[in-house]
Amino acid sequence: MEVDIQKAKKSDWQNILVLLEEAGLREYLPDENFNENFYVLYDGENLVCTFVVDFEKDIGVLKSFAVSKSVQGKGIGKKVANKMDFVARDFKLSRLYATSWEA
Repeated sequence: MEVDIQKAKKSDWQNILVLLEEAGLREYLPDENFNENFYVLYDGENLVCTFVVDFEKDIGVLKSFAVSKSVQGKGIGKKVANKMDFVARDFKLSRLYATSWEA
């Protein structure tokens, strides 16, 4: 599977909420409004990965990283993690950290 991470659009929002719900992360959203700092990865028409980057100045924090159960164990999360330089460049970040509720 080719990893083509895209900035989320408003039209992605319902799919993002469904995937976050599946991953048990929806409760951590501050509200239900579209967040332009989300990124998405689709496999055809199916959303398989999403995450958000919160940032202040030139430091970003990766949050709410969710991979669809239908593709877990197939290396999608690892492939996306290996492409984080794309996100860092997009936001002009000097550092990008990841947070986790679970390990």
